[in-house]
Amino acid sequence: ADLDAIVHCIDVVSAKNATIHACEFKEGGANKVFIDAIDVSSTTDNDSDGLAVLDCVATSIDDQVDSFIEINQSMDRFECIANVVSHQHANATGMINVTTATDVLTDCYIADNAYSNLATTTAGAALVVGSTATGNSGMVVRNVVSHRDTGGELIVDLTGAGMAGNLGTAAADAEGYTVGPDS
Repeated sequence: ADLDAIVHCIDVVSAKNATIHACEFKEGGANKVFIDAIDVSSTTDNDSDGLAVLDCVATSIDDQVDSFIEINQSMDRFECIANVVSHQHANATGMINVTTATDVLTDCYIADNAYSNLATTTAGAALVVGSTATGNSGMVVRNVVSHRDTGGELIVDLTGAGMAGNLGTAAADAEGYTVGPDS
């Protein structure tokens, strides 16, 4: 089909313990993209508890693409593991975009992901953005992020979650380095 800027490929409306595994989200040409590959669209908290996104690949150079996963609710047991996401434009809104600052991810596990983008703002450059509520919990470990936000260089914006071994860089030719409370 010749479709222009599809809002999302997979809509996880109310699906507890759903698993999305080994999917590839690939641009089909100019303007033939998914704005968000995966959208947790229900705004009812905990409708999609236990969502797992594993071993997926998403690539795009089109500046209409926002995020890989958009989350519109508080969730428990969210897992995002071993995904490779490349948004090679400056309009990215983060790999995982929690759309409401008060929504929380409890007992989450976000690990071993690679995220590359050309965003120059913290809101677009980070692996996880949006949830500044203090109720977040779980672990965000061993992720790598490459972006162009030389001012903030934030890797994860998920207040309350434990973090270890995440690497990030805002320079195109530089090795990633640990950014966190102990660095």
